[in-house]
Amino acid sequence: MTTELFPSWLPVVATVNRTADGRAWLKGLPSLVDELRQRWSVRLGAPFPGGSCSWVAPAVLPDGDRVVLKVSWPHREAAGEAEALQLWDGHGAVRVHRQDQQNYALLMERCEPGDQLSAADHLRAEEQLLLGAGVLRQLWTAPPPRQTGLDSRTNFARRGMTSWSPIAPRRTKRWRRSRPLE
Repeated sequence: MTTELFPSWLPVVATVNRTADGRAWLKGLPSLVDELRQRWSVRLGAPFPGGSCSWVAPAVLPDGDRVVLKVSWPHREAAGEAEALQLWDGHGAVRVHRQDQQNYALLMERCEPGDQLSAADHLRAEEQLLLGAGVLRQLWTAPPPRQTGLDSRTNFARRGMTSWSPIAPRRTKRWRRSRPLE
């Protein structure tokens, strides 16, 4: 595995490196990615530059199908990602091809073109918001399952109030400095 797959500037490196568990996970990440690459027979590209808790890279299957390999640092919010994506089954979200639940790894459909709305400078803010709301509408119209291992939105929101509320103002300030409002 080349070092280009794990550059030190990736946000996941800075975020996860803050804890002992995170540093241990990062240390084992190259061998885990290599194992998944071999097991799922994918050819990997350079990792995507975003993501604070996951290593994510484009990949290609032997049949030429363009996919994405995502390996998340094991944490509560990532635990139900594969199940949620499978329940949505392509309705506003990518489909899961394969998963390794124990290692928080997913091989997923590649979202094409995959551009972030924040990078869509050719669209006014109102248009970006409408596009984002359209995706949310698709996600919310998926039929809710009766039995699931997913955390309820209520429980997630309650936990989020205590864990995310101190972080939100800092991230908002950082976002505003990097992208002035129009």
